[in-house]
Amino acid sequence: MDPLEQELLYQKYLEENPDLVKNQKISRLLGVTPLIKRFEHRIEYGFQDYLLGGLRTYLPSFNQAFNYEIPYDYTIGDFEIGRYALNPAIPIKLNLTKLSGHMAIPGATGTGKTNLNMIILDSIQKLYPNTSLRFIVFASKKGCEQRNNIINNAAGSAFFLDKKNLALNCFSPIPRVDYNLVVADLARVISNELGLMVGGQLYLQKNLIDFLSKYRDGNLLDFTEWLAAKKESSFDYRGYRDRLVIRLESVLYEIGEIFKCHKGIEDRTFVTENLVIEIPCSSSFIMSLVSGIILGRMFRFKAENSEYLRYKNLIVLEDAQASVMNQ
Repeated sequence: MDPLEQELLYQKYLEENPDLVKNQKISRLLGVTPLIKRFEHRIEYGFQDYLLGGLRTYLPSFNQAFNYEIPYDYTIGDFEIGRYALNPAIPIKLNLTKLSGHMAIPGATGTGKTNLNMIILDSIQKLYPNTSLRFIVFASKKGCEQRNNIINNAAGSAFFLDKKNLALNCFSPIPRVDYNLVVADLARVISNELGLMVGGQLYLQKNLIDFLSKYRDGNLLDFTEWLAAKKESSFDYRGYRDRLVIRLESVLYEIGEIFKCHKGIEDRTFVTENLVIEIPCSSSFIMSLVSGIILGRMFRFKAENSEYLRYKNLIVLEDAQASVMNQ
């Protein structure tokens, strides 16, 4: 065969098999000699088979154990977060530019979920001290592991907030956001966490608007007292009110001091600062409620204030229920 013709066929073969080319490039970047030889061998034998017309038999070791394969899209990134369990020679790296949406790290107690979070936070702080990426860690215990990681690194210094200094006003307006949207978001988060149905959410939303039209500087405690004293003419509404008041009073009994404010922490702070929010001895339900309120306001704030969109926010939910993941 003419050398030029063979070269053209070789380029066509590579174009039709991008995974082989990708793995070859990765093996060279990793500098692991057995992997380099493995993928060069695959390409060489694959091309010979391609010339004979058999496009898929070029993988002589295709049936070998999976533990020699490189997991796609996980080997090239910004910093190492671990090693591939089935082949420790392969580092697993996290790509910061691809961090979007939700990332769940499930696992039983003691499997390393918190340690992985600490590696991610520590690596970001050490390697990218001037990054616009900010983090918030929510934890239901005092002195969570991430606190030790952050406090030892000046580049990633953070605010530590708990029931004594976390001032959260659910009702304060967000610049350039329709006030009714803020109330609707709040009603959705609270009703989800309190286990109310859609009717309960609509009832809560209506009463929040009624309350705030009269008491613009009111807080969640004021609203609960107002709702408890309100007289209802409908038995259906009264049923919603009784359940809502009982559940709100239960929440406020545990973390009421957080909501005893008329101003609260600015939404901008949650976007632009590194924060660790610890509410010791609280259930995942409480953490979900607090984080749901904060995240809802934070995302509304970013969406309506374009100058803050340059900040990427990494949220670590140590204890959370399902509804927070809907944010």
